[in-house]
Amino acid sequence: PTRRFADVWEYYKFKDFVHILDAPRTISDLAYEVYESQVRGLKRHLEEHFKVQITDEKLQDAIDVYNKGRALLKRIHELRKQDVPPISGAETMEILNASRRMPPQQFNEMMERLLQELAASKREVKGKYRILLNGSPLNNADYIKAIENLGGLVVMDELCTGVRYWWESVDKGSDPIKAISRRYLHNFACPRMCPSDDRFERVLKLTRDYRIDAVITGIVRHCMSWAHEQPLLRRRLEDAGIPVLELDLEYSMPATGQILTRVQAFLEMLQ
Repeated sequence: PTRRFADVWEYYKFKDFVHILDAPRTISDLAYEVYESQVRGLKRHLEEHFKVQITDEKLQDAIDVYNKGRALLKRIHELRKQDVPPISGAETMEILNASRRMPPQQFNEMMERLLQELAASKREVKGKYRILLNGSPLNNADYIKAIENLGGLVVMDELCTGVRYWWESVDKGSDPIKAISRRYLHNFACPRMCPSDDRFERVLKLTRDYRIDAVITGIVRHCMSWAHEQPLLRRRLEDAGIPVLELDLEYSMPATGQILTRVQAFLEMLQ
């Protein structure tokens, strides 16, 4: 029988604490109620297992810190709207990687310094074509760097490890669990969520806001959600005049010769 990764993890006792959070696949009032109950269950499990108390005050403090980080990331991405942005797509991916690995307060402090340095440097990163990346989760900055070395300039993404990670802030309110639940369920959805129309419209808006010349989609093998939905999204993009390149990638997403050849040929076609 099919097993989720978390089931295998729990079976082999790799970690003392495993909690499976079942997320609805649609957005509705009932879905919000179900997901909120799931998040409250996670909170109880964490408190019981680690013998801690997760108070509303502590959650509000954490919301403030992470919302500040999201606002700083949005400022970085506003810079990428420029005709000649001061930062590359590969560098932005390294920033996003750091945002998930570093203590959030330290990350926020470094981001504020970076934004000041970018404003003072008058740096320019040039490329022939403005590219949006989408597809399966990606954290390999070298993959993006290879695209940019060929003349593309990655100015935006639509990735679980990118825009969907930071795009929406958590609303301030009297019930932080409810606010967190609504944010994560209603966040910039990935293909597992149904229906897809809202996400398609968000992607098309990104192509307009960032003046995208082309989209490069990387789909990791056996990522069935993306494989099933991509033809529909591709049709919407091409109907809007946006060329699309689809790449079948291994999980590590190396910039192999075959991948680079296809990217180079695609960029040449844009001429």
